[in-house]
Amino acid sequence: MSLALEAPVGFGFDGEVEELPISRLRVGEGVRTGGLDQEHVELLMESVDSWPPIVVWGPDLVVVDGSHRVEAARRLGRYSVIATRFLGSPEEAFIEAAGIRRELGPLPEQIYVAVDGDVLDPAAADVHYPEPGGLDQDELELLLAGLPRPAGAGFTGFVPSARNEVLVPRLARALGF
Repeated sequence: MSLALEAPVGFGFDGEVEELPISRLRVGEGVRTGGLDQEHVELLMESVDSWPPIVVWGPDLVVVDGSHRVEAARRLGRYSVIATRFLGSPEEAFIEAAGIRRELGPLPEQIYVAVDGDVLDPAAADVHYPEPGGLDQDELELLLAGLPRPAGAGFTGFVPSARNEVLVPRLARALGF
């Protein structure tokens, strides 16, 4: 399902669709770079008339959503695809590409929050596998503060360090502990 169909106009998308040349698109540089699923590409080639627009970001036309559709179009000999532009910061484009929900919607009365420190940028904390271009401390704290107070929380991925001895309690306080 395309992100372009799920997002209301003015909420990260310009609302316009346009035809873009495939040769100008940057594919495979986002967070969904686990490689192309060949079976999915072949299925898309059979349903070309029902494709939603791909989603691109920035002046370089980085494909945020739709790399399989772009590959299917290439294989079909097409020179262009229909697209909509994502408007926002590089961080917001990352969140879109990763499929992270922006709003939580209704949550159960009691939730448990698991925080994996590996989502943080290397400059933000001492973690096992930092994410270059990942969240900084303030961004993660804001995300956590926006949640209702959970019944419990767990913090993983953080390695013992003086910096983390300050950060992890700060994140717990953001959750209301």
